[in-house]
Amino acid sequence: MTLSTIRLLAPQQSAQSVEDFCQERFDLLTPFSSAALEFVETLSRQLLRDPAFKAHPEMIALGYWLRKANISRLAEQAAVPSEVTGHAVRLPRGLVFHVAPSNVDTIFIYSLVISLLMGNKNLVRLSSKSSAQQMLILQVLNQVLTELPDNPVSHSLLVVTYPHDDTISRQLSSWCDARMLWGGDHTVSHFSSLPVRPTAVDIKFANKYSLAMLSAEAVLAADDAGFARLIRAFVSDTYLFGQQACSSPRAVCWLGDAHRVNQAGAKFWSAIDAAVSQYPHGLMAADFMQKLVFVAEHAIGYQSVLSPESSDMTLTVLNTELAGLIDTRHHCGRGSFLQTTVSQLTDLNAVLHRGVQTLTYFGISAGELQDWLQAGVPGLDRLVPVGQGLDFDYIWDGVDLFASLSRFVTFR
Repeated sequence: MTLSTIRLLAPQQSAQSVEDFCQERFDLLTPFSSAALEFVETLSRQLLRDPAFKAHPEMIALGYWLRKANISRLAEQAAVPSEVTGHAVRLPRGLVFHVAPSNVDTIFIYSLVISLLMGNKNLVRLSSKSSAQQMLILQVLNQVLTELPDNPVSHSLLVVTYPHDDTISRQLSSWCDARMLWGGDHTVSHFSSLPVRPTAVDIKFANKYSLAMLSAEAVLAADDAGFARLIRAFVSDTYLFGQQACSSPRAVCWLGDAHRVNQAGAKFWSAIDAAVSQYPHGLMAADFMQKLVFVAEHAIGYQSVLSPESSDMTLTVLNTELAGLIDTRHHCGRGSFLQTTVSQLTDLNAVLHRGVQTLTYFGISAGELQDWLQAGVPGLDRLVPVGQGLDFDYIWDGVDLFASLSRFVTFR
């Protein structure tokens, strides 16, 4: 078995082979160990003070998520329930093999941190499609590993890349105790077909679709400051990763009567257009071609119509009936939005399914949302205010990552 095509990214040098790293289990840590907390705090500090990250808001968001206050919150939420503390101990699973997606550069750090906080060893496989953000993260990660040479976490982490090779992936999978699979449906299904040991678990995050629900009355009633916050928040949710993140809204569902929705939509999209023109969206000519294809395909399939609110190719808005709102097959992102109108929340039930992940909302009360959910909703994993669509948390896609990346040993 040759693993010679595996390239080590972090640490940049290791005296230990990948095989030895994967097969040793004696160096597991306890959940929320002081070593893990020190490692995460140092990583956060490096991210927030490095000027190279100021041009990448997603990196700054990651640095804040890693701050001590947030990690303390996570520790409280992950605490063993009081009713079982007397006869159960939480322990790490062992080796976690993370297969990171290629479309969101920071996601592997979030899942890695959750796993190392649980005390696991971690092997992260990054896509060979490197990006500026990925290189910056690896740079700061290697700085932390160099700064903390005696921290046990520094010896329980490998970040690697290798070409698509089932022989290597099969071998690494056979050694792991948990596999974290991020990516499109094809990638997740393919890795799932590679066997793991009978006691190992797969945690899968495949293609998901997200949308926003906006109250027309709330948009029209917002004061200048509140409306400006809404616009900034929506642009951040959608354009930060080129609308490729699974939790970035690809559709807008307006709540209200047609006349008020028309007024709110004109105001909203005009402001979005102005904001995007000042935003480093990174859209290129190839993206515009994909959008043209998407517009044509959706118009053929659902008789959708290009909205007058569309401006240049950085903002494309398609008016559609409710049936065409959730397009998981053709939607290309990149500043493309389907929009429709409903008169009540329950109208949306007709098109929701398990492939719909996040609903970001504005102008809808928590009570209304709770009543809607408790009545039964055929889909959705999370509902968050506009602006929090990309905020990662330990419960993702309805999966408790702390629970999935640890195990309980009970005793009597």
